[in-house]
Amino acid sequence: AAGFVIDSARLTGLSYCATLQRQANDEQHNAARLRSELAGKKQRREILELEAEERRLKIEQDAELEQRQAEIRAKLEEESHELKEAALERKLALNKREIEAKREAMKGEDAATIQFLTALNNMGVDMTAFMCTAGGMKVASSVLSQAASLQKGKRKEEHTIKGEMNVPKIKTKDNSVDIAW
Repeated sequence: AAGFVIDSARLTGLSYCATLQRQANDEQHNAARLRSELAGKKQRREILELEAEERRLKIEQDAELEQRQAEIRAKLEEESHELKEAALERKLALNKREIEAKREAMKGEDAATIQFLTALNNMGVDMTAFMCTAGGMKVASSVLSQAASLQKGKRKEEHTIKGEMNVPKIKTKDNSVDIAW
């Protein structure tokens, strides 16, 4: 039998026809372009995902910051309210002490006046007649002027008297005459 046997073959070059060569080049170019587009889309998608994650984190941080600020504001308002309340309580306590001190002072001053008038009454002096005379008023006026309850716009007993010359008088708006104690 005759024939030949090929032990090995080696391709040293390959040449395609122009159409096949162009088609192979186009396919390689298209495959490279698709890989590039796919890589670009993948990269853009990853960037969008990172940006979305960054926005989400920023929103969470902003919400947390707002919550902390609201808590701090509420705490400050509460502390401010407590301070104002404490200041008001101190002021009220101070006013109360001042009023009590004035009241005690008035009691002392009034006690002297009451003691004077009581002493006159105990001596048998007719207080109405005494207080309606100029001499009696002159004697009593220094003591009565010290009576705290009769001071600061508080009117003494008002009487309408017409025609008496020795009683200090003030004309009122309605032209009646009042004693000016």
